[in-house]
Amino acid sequence: MTIYNPQGTHDKYTEVDRHFDPKSEVYTGADSLITAQRNGWKLVNIAYEERVTMRSGRYATLYYFKLTRSDNKMIMPIIANPFIERMLISRRMLIKSLTERANQEIIGQTIEMAAVRVHEG
Repeated sequence: MTIYNPQGTHDKYTEVDRHFDPKSEVYTGADSLITAQRNGWKLVNIAYEERVTMRSGRYATLYYFKLTRSDNKMIMPIIANPFIERMLISRRMLIKSLTERANQEIIGQTIEMAAVRVHEG
């Protein structure tokens, strides 16, 4: 069944708070990004894209978003979905490949987050 939604909004999807914790999640959904913004985090106007190869030659795309609040910074990896794709276009965000980065900030933080998860288990 198709639901008629001419505004292209997902009201119920965006109303639910979803906490993101890099120590327990490799990536998250757009609802975590919306919750963070509602809680005062500001989105930097650039996203880094990484294609992750899956089995059988399929792939998934992760977008790494940088958020700031006061002096705090956070990297939030989000799996691609239509909501995120529309947001990237509507905000005219600059999208770069993760491998094109000039410094190792995002990769380093992601590796650090993964190491924390491995050692805590």
